[in-house]
Amino acid sequence: KPGAFVTLNGKKIKISDMRPFAGDVPDGKTGEVFLPGKGRLCVVTGGNTAVELLELAPEGKKYMPASAFLNGRGVQAGDVFE
Repeated sequence: KPGAFVTLNGKKIKISDMRPFAGDVPDGKTGEVFLPGKGRLCVVTGGNTAVELLELAPEGKKYMPASAFLNGRGVQAGDVFE
């Protein structure tokens, strides 16, 4: 699957599906994580915009929905994707 590669807390992650976030974007730096609701993972992209990540694959793992990724990875608001 085509996608984007990022790192989070020193680990590579592949993002295969995302969409623009339609809602209030908190102030934050580009790449900063915010969690607008249960099982939802969003990232600030700058200019008062953000994306919601829908499907990710941690390094060496299969793709999973964002809700499963959040449950197993200890991602918190304020973490930064690089």
